[in-house]
Amino acid sequence: MQRLEDLLKIPTSEAEIGPATRCWLGAAWLESGRKDLATALVPQQLPTLRKDRHLDGDLASPIRDRAVLLATLIDVIPDHPGIPGLAQELASLAPWPSTQDTSFALLALGRYLRHAKQTPPPTAVRLLVDGAMVGTADKATADKGPALRWSGTAAKAVEASIEGEPQARSWLSWLVTGVALTPPADAANGLIVERRWFDEQGKDITGKPLTSGDLVRVELTVTSAIAYRGVVMEDLLPAGLEIENPRLLGNAAGRPLPVANQSQRSEVRDDRLITMGDLRRSDQGKWVLTGGYLARAVTPGTYALPPLRAECMYDIAVNGIAGAGTVTVLSGR
Repeated sequence: MQRLEDLLKIPTSEAEIGPATRCWLGAAWLESGRKDLATALVPQQLPTLRKDRHLDGDLASPIRDRAVLLATLIDVIPDHPGIPGLAQELASLAPWPSTQDTSFALLALGRYLRHAKQTPPPTAVRLLVDGAMVGTADKATADKGPALRWSGTAAKAVEASIEGEPQARSWLSWLVTGVALTPPADAANGLIVERRWFDEQGKDITGKPLTSGDLVRVELTVTSAIAYRGVVMEDLLPAGLEIENPRLLGNAAGRPLPVANQSQRSEVRDDRLITMGDLRRSDQGKWVLTGGYLARAVTPGTYALPPLRAECMYDIAVNGIAGAGTVTVLSGR
């Protein structure tokens, strides 16, 4: 039987094995107690890392490669001079565009912070809104007290002030929540999305008033010039409509959808439809994903119509949004 050392023989060139894979193997050797082999595998000089992202297969990404390299260097060569710069580079790439990137980056940066030299905490942290202080935390509570919170209408300037000794170091996490007062504008960042409504006779009624009891056939389309895989569409319903399940013995049973549903998975929820799949080549040379569902106009009134959203599951920077507005449901006859 071949020895593990022979199976994992160090390659003669970077073309045979990438720097991220070398780090994976080096970390494995370190865990098995062979720091000599781990040190030989980990690059002494920071390599040139990938710039492209794989949206299928091994799902490799520039962020994951940097995170793996950083974590491995800290364990194998903790005094490597490239560690601080690599950590700063990884942090500057936030927000990370996928859950995989986020998990790897947080693990690597957490390891870096534990490894970094201890520095004094800040003496005070203050939250200011339009120049007025609305919250503060002193030295005794800055590292364990509650988050500084502020609730109110839109402000012109919100800032955090961190004070302390010249060597003090702090990490600021900023979370903003709220409800937009105006609908989001249409945007196409690699994906073009479209939603159309039809009545039972196939007539396009997009943007027109509905009557309570009307059955609406919803057509969803995502188009791109690139064959993206793992695309997710999310269509939220306005408050006056409900999704009809054609599998149930109701008025929607057996009714056809306006388009052939190409999605690989769909989830029907109380207030939305989520559908997922790969873009497929169309006759016009574009890459398309279609989906659809049946909805029923129920409660009269005028409601906000949320936009249709789509994004690539493994790179949320590839996305599209369109169709926000209002919809009116009239009383039934």
